[in-house]
Amino acid sequence: MSKQKKVENTSGIEPLEYNIVVKPKEIGSKVNGVFIPDEYKDRARVSATEGIVLAVSPTAFDYVEDESLRKKISVDAGDKVIFPRHNAMEFDGKDGGKYFIL
Repeated sequence: MSKQKKVENTSGIEPLEYNIVVKPKEIGSKVNGVFIPDEYKDRARVSATEGIVLAVSPTAFDYVEDESLRKKISVDAGDKVIFPRHNAMEFDGKDGGKYFIL
């Protein structure tokens, strides 16, 4: 996890219980001058995805039983994360963007 600048949660989604809200990184049609075929974009939809954390529930990591591990797990709004897309729920935000709840 790398620190990013603090971001505003424009999704309108507030996470409850053990969840966080993530805005996925957009897959462009061109990377470093190389065009990305649509087939790759389709495969990327089911693989690991990179994104920026927009909101974290206050109890997001309370389920960790070992207190020493709980202190090591720290995710805040603005952090860059990689997550398995198949474990996330996709939602449309009030601003029309796609967001994931993990």
